[in-house]
Amino acid sequence: MKGSGPIIIIGFKGCGKTTIGRMLAARLGRMFMDTDDMIEDLHKERMKQDLDFRGIYTEHGQEYFETLETEAVRAALKKRDCVISFGGGALAKADSGVTDSGVTDSGVTDSGVTDSTDTVFVYITVDPDVLFERIMKNGVPAFFKKDDPRSSFNTFMDQRAPVYEKYATFTVDNTKDNPEVAVNEIIETLKTQGRPV
Repeated sequence: MKGSGPIIIIGFKGCGKTTIGRMLAARLGRMFMDTDDMIEDLHKERMKQDLDFRGIYTEHGQEYFETLETEAVRAALKKRDCVISFGGGALAKADSGVTDSGVTDSGVTDSGVTDSTDTVFVYITVDPDVLFERIMKNGVPAFFKKDDPRSSFNTFMDQRAPVYEKYATFTVDNTKDNPEVAVNEIIETLKTQGRPV
């Protein structure tokens, strides 16, 4: 396992990335990183203010949040032998800036997306109606329209799903919200593909 690339958990907000990622890391004996947590740490370091990622977005705006998100993604991708949970928009944001400038010595493109062939992207899917209900249990997200959250959800899904599919090494469904089953499926797929576990 030493020297193997990161396993990156991707998918829309509320799909279970953090829970699945944390459980997977524990099962594989790898370090776990969550870009949302990293954003909060970067903000606290920079502004001396303790806010969760939702509060950062609401109080400081989208541009500032996305700057922190890009920094978090780049920092996470410098790590090896780890499991990384990407925030829902992190991959889409990174993908939108892809250039032809190549790969830096850290193995990260200018967009923040790794070109390393041993990086595994696991796309966690959930039925859209189930996912919308799951998200709304915690209130309307800061980046949704308050008066029409379903429209915002649909727009973001339409924008992000093709990016998730583009990078996915494989997908795992978590509609039934059973992280243990999802983790078992990820590990079995990794073994089937001959990847280090």
